[in-house]
Amino acid sequence: MKRRSVLLLFSLLVGVFVMTGCQLIHKNGTPKTNTTSKISKQTVPEVCYTDLSKADRAKLIFAFKANEDSTGDPTPGEDDTIRMAVTNRTNKIVQFDRSKFMIFEDAEDKKVSKLTGLLTVRPGETKKVTEIFSHVNDQYLVGAGIFLYLNQHYPLAYTYYAFRKDGVTSANLKDKKLIKINTPHQESQSSSASSDDSDDTADSDDSTNDANQNQDSGNQNNAGQSVATSSSSTSTTMTEAQAETILRNWLASNDGATFDQIFADGVQISQGTAAWGFTNSNGESWDVFYDGHIKAPGDPQ
Repeated sequence: MKRRSVLLLFSLLVGVFVMTGCQLIHKNGTPKTNTTSKISKQTVPEVCYTDLSKADRAKLIFAFKANEDSTGDPTPGEDDTIRMAVTNRTNKIVQFDRSKFMIFEDAEDKKVSKLTGLLTVRPGETKKVTEIFSHVNDQYLVGAGIFLYLNQHYPLAYTYYAFRKDGVTSANLKDKKLIKINTPHQESQSSSASSDDSDDTADSDDSTNDANQNQDSGNQNNAGQSVATSSSSTSTTMTEAQAETILRNWLASNDGATFDQIFADGVQISQGTAAWGFTNSNGESWDVFYDGHIKAPGDPQ
């Protein structure tokens, strides 16, 4: 009986030894296939923004916002800072040179970012730059102006009203009103063409112009309008954007309601022979004359 028990115990020990050896062999032998397989990683290309196709550039969304001044007044000031956000909806890593961002009004009036270094935006990522521009004058925000990268071939967004709550985005590049504001006016070209056509009859044209100016001056004096001279009303050109800028600054300096408050429900803008008119939903009208004079509601004629 004892002998049988010893044999049984010996058999169990042998079995345990064999099983342990098999496990060690399996563990120390050839590793399993799924632990050695390598997962191939797809390489994402890195591309400079200017090297993207037009279709890919359209997939990058830019947003700009002018910071409010220290008083919390949302109207533009002389020392605004601009923050920018860019969202990359392409399948490429896009790189920018921070020093190539600019605000452009015309060839002689532009502001270039003082930042340096690269800005890298991965697919699906949004990158923010808290101060892409500093010390921005209000002229860029209430009239013609555009945010660019490198040059005019790479427009990012129009600057118009970038100080408002939601700022501006690339979507405003399709706004017909902003396109019109940023399209060079043809007045100077028309004047030049008229001048060329009238070379042979300059004396008679000058006489006619003088007579017209005198008549305009008489009409204005009879109406009691404050225009410095007849030539300022007939020859001075002022765009809608320039008139709006003058009115905004005038309202801000008079410690009353701001332009946005007065015209919160809309503004009707008209151009006369001597001034631009801005009328709100209550029928109140402000006239901005070409010499810079402003007539507010209730002011004497």
